[in-house]
Amino acid sequence: MKNPLPFKVFAACALGLLMILPGAHAREPRQVAVLEVAPETPQLRLELPGRVVAPGTVGIRTEEEGRLLSVAVEAGDRVDAGEELARIDDTLLRASLDKAIANRKQAEMDLKRQLELRKSHVATEDEVTRARTALQVAQAEEAVLRTRIARTRIRAPFAGSVVRRMAEPGTVLGARDDLLLLQPATGLRVETWIPVQLLPLARQARWTLQDAAGQPLGTARLEFGEPAAAAESQTVHIRLLPGKSLSLAPGSRIAIGMSVTAPAGIWLPLSAIGEDSQGRHVMIVDAGKARRVAVETGPTISGKMLVSRGLQPGTRVIIRGLGGLHEGDAVRIHEEDGHE
Repeated sequence: MKNPLPFKVFAACALGLLMILPGAHAREPRQVAVLEVAPETPQLRLELPGRVVAPGTVGIRTEEEGRLLSVAVEAGDRVDAGEELARIDDTLLRASLDKAIANRKQAEMDLKRQLELRKSHVATEDEVTRARTALQVAQAEEAVLRTRIARTRIRAPFAGSVVRRMAEPGTVLGARDDLLLLQPATGLRVETWIPVQLLPLARQARWTLQDAAGQPLGTARLEFGEPAAAAESQTVHIRLLPGKSLSLAPGSRIAIGMSVTAPAGIWLPLSAIGEDSQGRHVMIVDAGKARRVAVETGPTISGKMLVSRGLQPGTRVIIRGLGGLHEGDAVRIHEEDGHE
């Protein structure tokens, strides 16, 4: 019987040769989903939380010295222009006013008498002039005291909100002492934060406002945007100027709507864009194989990124099935998304 060993060795070698021949174990094409790109103009609508802020505060000070009798407001209260905020004891000023009124009445009588005496050529013109001057002085003193008494009723110079009480009833205050801190109601602003990549579009956005109950408060415009102090947050501080005065206190919560029409161009899902040491790229289908294409990108909106350079309309970009895919791999399209 012949030895079968040489045949077995030959068969094993032949099998090994077949295994290394090209195409003996050709890889199956990768199944991918693609998007045939075309220019589009995405619409973005964001709902952002915000709050009402005042550009600054104004100190309310006394104009007359005296004991503080009352303070009619508390921190957080809203006040109207001209509303009484506090009252200073005016007892001494009123006593002085009574004296000034008596002096003015006496001066009126003196002038009247001098005018009658002049008719009889008893009083001289100089005496009449002195009497008239004395009356004018008495009238001025009375007017000054009335003004000082009015100043003991401290009133709001503008509509706003009380931030802090700085003196309490019973305190003896001098002129120009601090009494209250107010925030003006006019000039109120609204602030919020947006992703930093939306800053270039913020000035073209349409901004709308709603109060906490959902009631519309009109539109607003961007006043400024500045990068956040924490760079890692990737946010921008936005301040808006309402189109009309807000009847809300500073610190009130508010809902902000941001509507943006993005620039026309090719927009791809973020999942379709890769990044490595050579920069950002996408994988496209070219003659049944995956091909890497370098791209330049712009802002990101609603999960899509603008491709500003590198792609032409009609290119089929792989958007799913990218895991482990390399340039030159054979691909088979099993799903093709229409232009969104």
